[in-house]
Amino acid sequence: MKKIFTLLLSFVMVLTISVSTSTVKANILNTNDSFDGSTSNLLSTGDKEQLLSLTQNYFTSEIESIKQNRAITIDDNLMSTELKEYSSLKNLYLSDWFKEVDKELINYSVDLNFKDLEVYDESLSIICTVTNKMVFKDSPEIEQLGQDDYKILFKKLDENLILEDVILLEESEFNQKSLLRSPVDTRYETLKSKYLNLKKDAQRIKELSVSEDSDLLNPENTFNARSYSSGYLAAIDYAHTWALGRNPAYRDFGDNDCTNFVSQCVFAGGMPMVEPKWAYSSFTQSRSWVLVTEFWTAMYQLGYGTPNSSAYRGDIVQFYNSTKKEWSHAGIITAKDSYGTLFYSAHSSNRRDYGLYNVYPSSLYTDVRFLGMNY
Repeated sequence: MKKIFTLLLSFVMVLTISVSTSTVKANILNTNDSFDGSTSNLLSTGDKEQLLSLTQNYFTSEIESIKQNRAITIDDNLMSTELKEYSSLKNLYLSDWFKEVDKELINYSVDLNFKDLEVYDESLSIICTVTNKMVFKDSPEIEQLGQDDYKILFKKLDENLILEDVILLEESEFNQKSLLRSPVDTRYETLKSKYLNLKKDAQRIKELSVSEDSDLLNPENTFNARSYSSGYLAAIDYAHTWALGRNPAYRDFGDNDCTNFVSQCVFAGGMPMVEPKWAYSSFTQSRSWVLVTEFWTAMYQLGYGTPNSSAYRGDIVQFYNSTKKEWSHAGIITAKDSYGTLFYSAHSSNRRDYGLYNVYPSSLYTDVRFLGMNY
C-alpha cells in the first residue's frame, strides 16, 4: 500500500445534547482552513463530510445507547459489516451495563478532535481524541469527564469512504508505533464473553460502594483519623486542576504518566518526599514515583498508606491488567456520592471525577485495589 501523505489535521467537531429535546447538534469548525493550498486536494469536501458524519454517528450511538437504555443500531452501508456487528454488541452491552448498575444518564456532551491524518492509495487513517462529559441522575453534582484516543480507519470505495475500524489506543489493543492491532472479530468475541458476565461484574462494582456516613462512623476504619485533615482536599484540588493537562513543573511520561500524576497529587496533599524511597527532581525520579507496584510498596513502607477494601476521597486506586498480568494503572479517588459510588481522576487516559464503573470490571482491568492515604 502506497502512502501518499501524512498531515497534522486540526479541526474540531463539537457534539452537544439537550436533555429537554434530546437533539444532537453538530458544529464543524475550521474544516477547510486546516488544509493549506498544497494539500487541499488530499481530501475532498465530500470526503471530509463523510469522515465527520461516520465518526459522529459511531460515537453518538454509544452514548445514546446509555441515555436511552437501549442499543442503538447503526444502519449505514458506509460501515464495514464486521464493525457494524461489533458496534451493535457494544451498544447493547453499554445500555444493559448502565441499567444493571442503576445509572441513568441525564446530560452529556462529546467533543471530537482530529489529528494525524494519513492518506494512502486506497485508505486513510486519522487519530481522534474523544472527550466525554456525563452527568447521571443519582449524582447530578458530579460532572464526569474522560478522554480517549482512537485510531479510525477508512477504506476508499469509488466516491465513498467506508468506516473500517475504530481502535481504542489502549495499551493492550494497539501499539501506535506499529500497525499491530486487535482485529474487530477478536474484540467482538472478547466483548461477547464479557456480556455473558455482565450481572456478575455489576455486583462486583456495587460491592465497592460504601456510603460516606459508614466511612466516618465505623470506628475500625482508618478513614476516620484523616477525614478531618485538609491534606486530602489539597490532593483532590491538585488532581482536579491537572487531570486534563500536565504541570510543566514535572516531567511528562506520556502514555505512562498515571503514577507520576498520582505521586504529584499525594505530594500536593502534604506527603513529604523521602530520598531515595520516594522522590522527584528535574534530573531523576525514584522508581516508586513513576511505577505502579513500586509506588504501592513505598507508600506502605513509609506509613503513608494502608491497604483497604474500599476507598475515601484522596485514596489511591490501582488497576490489575489481565493481559500484562500485573498492576499497571493508577488513579486517585476525587469524588464520592451519597450512594458510595467512587469517582477517580487519572492520566493515561485523562480522567476527572470518572465513575469507576466506567472502566471496571473490564476485559483489560479485572481487579482493583485501594490504598487509604494517611494525609
